[in-house]
Amino acid sequence: LEGLELIAPREKKIIPNVRDWVRRYIEGRTDLKYQTIRCMETTEKHICRYMGNSLLDGVTHADAEAFVVGLKTEDKAQATVATAVKKAKQFFSAAVKAKLISENPFEGIKAGSMANEKRLYFVTRDEMDAVLDACPDVQWRLIFTLCRYAGLRCPSELIPLTWDDFDFATKRFTIQSPETAHQG
Repeated sequence: LEGLELIAPREKKIIPNVRDWVRRYIEGRTDLKYQTIRCMETTEKHICRYMGNSLLDGVTHADAEAFVVGLKTEDKAQATVATAVKKAKQFFSAAVKAKLISENPFEGIKAGSMANEKRLYFVTRDEMDAVLDACPDVQWRLIFTLCRYAGLRCPSELIPLTWDDFDFATKRFTIQSPETAHQG
């Protein structure tokens, strides 16, 4: 009917490949913090190795499962695999919302735990003293002390610190946390 000009031509939907879609999605998320973008870019590298040239609407649930198995086979940490699954779900969910695909191939795939028991380690007082002694100057000793004893995240909670954040009369200071800013 279109060929006979009996009806108006339909708008042709151009389906991008996974690589182009993920890149466009990340670039469009100007609302996100730097660290979140970096995390997405790490997943982008992983996903593009496995299915980057595949058309978005050609990725199947089996491809998504193969992606997860592949990351595990590469001996990636459990938290790395879990993060990659969560971000991949996010990329494909956005494609569903954009009506580029009808369903998310990562739907139903469990992300797994972010915890890594192997990384848990208690730093003893002697080890802390050794680190402090090895710090090249007072600034590095302050960074280490604030992170270890005050529990600050490094660098996200250290960099924004100013003298106005310190109340020497009450011996208290205020931390501006980018990670929890959305909580008020």
